[in-house]
Amino acid sequence: MQGGMVINLDSDLNPQNFVAIYLDRNYTNKDNYIFLEKVVAGVKTNLLAVETTYVAGAPLKLIKSGTTYQVFYNGVQVGTDQTIADAGVVDNTLHMQFASDPSVSFMSYTI
Repeated sequence: MQGGMVINLDSDLNPQNFVAIYLDRNYTNKDNYIFLEKVVAGVKTNLLAVETTYVAGAPLKLIKSGTTYQVFYNGVQVGTDQTIADAGVVDNTLHMQFASDPSVSFMSYTI
């Protein structure tokens, strides 16, 4: 099951450029991972794939400052700061949450 958010999306009808952050529970049928990915011109690049311990209700947070992106889970930074400076991504203003399963829920969502 995946749940997270997409930011800096260029189009909700034909998305070709964006950044995604999500928690994938049972990624390898036993492990939980947090991912940070960018998609530029339709090509996905994985920037972070960090194994984590799932904590029910723990917040997944993305902080963007300029071209620096930081991922936090349960109050702790996951991986290292990532720089995303692709022209097709950085100035896009559409943001949304997503889930791959209806049992995934969000307690809050703030931009």
